[in-house]
Amino acid sequence: MKKLLFFFVSVFISLPCFSITNSGHWGLGYYSQYINELSQNSQSEKSFLGESFFPISYKSNFNLWGGEYLWYVSLAGLLPSKKVNDDAADVYLIQLAMGESFWSEGNSSWFYGLGLNYGIIKGKGGTIELNNGSGTSSFQLPSESRSYKILYLELGYMYEFTSFRLDSSIQFDNFLGDSRSYSLLVNALFPLGGL
Repeated sequence: MKKLLFFFVSVFISLPCFSITNSGHWGLGYYSQYINELSQNSQSEKSFLGESFFPISYKSNFNLWGGEYLWYVSLAGLLPSKKVNDDAADVYLIQLAMGESFWSEGNSSWFYGLGLNYGIIKGKGGTIELNNGSGTSSFQLPSESRSYKILYLELGYMYEFTSFRLDSSIQFDNFLGDSRSYSLLVNALFPLGGL
């Protein structure tokens, strides 16, 4: 997996150097991981939107060798980390993706790509009181760190407004594995060099 991460970082850094046209955008986003998969309440009902994050995002579009469609590389991450479960853990998240727009008309385009989601969860230890069905009980919280890597396919839509770009995508997480899920990423991106 380290080789795959190295490959994505290498491509992210080097491909724009070979481009004919290049445009970079940065901004803020909304990322909902595991759509319709997680329980967010004491009744164990699944919520449509899963765990919510608000990453800082960067996206660069470029035209390789004068082709008809634009390619892109994107990077999103949490700065600082997100605290979850009543401050029981810190979550760090980085996403790296690359792909191509396959249909463009006017100010809008559709795109697809392949990405890597890398996360670290740092537990703080201690105990927490939770409902056990008939009352409450104390449960231990993990005190160690764990990381995860998820490969995903991305299908998205982008619309270019006068001063910013709205970029949204559905991510098909772990599409090669047995436990697949879906995530949603929506970004408001501003051109580099001014708003």
